[in-house]
Amino acid sequence: MSDTTHIFIIGNEEREPERMSYLTSYLTEQNLTATLFQPTYNNTLTKDDLDKYLSINWSLHNRSLRLSEVSLFLNFIYLFEKILNEYKSGYFLILESDVLFLNSLKLYLDKLIPVLQHNTIDCASIGMGCNLLPPNINIHSKEFQCVKMIKTRCTDALIFSYSGIQHFMNYFNYFLVMYGSINEPIDNFFETFFSKTPTYNYSWIYPSICIQGSQNGQYKSSIQES
Repeated sequence: MSDTTHIFIIGNEEREPERMSYLTSYLTEQNLTATLFQPTYNNTLTKDDLDKYLSINWSLHNRSLRLSEVSLFLNFIYLFEKILNEYKSGYFLILESDVLFLNSLKLYLDKLIPVLQHNTIDCASIGMGCNLLPPNINIHSKEFQCVKMIKTRCTDALIFSYSGIQHFMNYFNYFLVMYGSINEPIDNFFETFFSKTPTYNYSWIYPSICIQGSQNGQYKSSIQES
């Protein structure tokens, strides 16, 4: 895998030991290194976190955002800020803690990165998320297929170019200035951004490299319960 490709895991060793044990073992077998990143969890959100990004009226479909949804949103934002502060270029794979890999991630990334570069893809979904396949694909093809989308299929395994993170954060900071707070989960916010930024290339990739354990009965979903 290229030295310019970096892996981050949004996870919590104390509260998600089964998930973290699997990921640690898998990545060790793959001879890959990853940075564990989760400054917030649903019950560790601080008043500063909430005051900075949320208004008292944050809601979606007539319900308040769950604290786990707020935490996941802020973890992406804090991680993007870290990446922009510490790097100048590269590709950044961000994994949620419940991913389960189907094949070799190392070989997959070695083949995928040139495809992302060739197609100028800003962000790619490489996990099956809610068990969704890209539309109009040839499942018998051995080549990567990239389908530009607006709709997300969850945020379990996303790989961003550095400029892709820059463009998203420019929009996010503009959004905060205009509206003062976030009002939807991160996957919905991504869709809003993609729909308002048609030049941004967000694509679903086939074949996928992982499935989402909480969607397939392997793990309990913290998003749905808090």
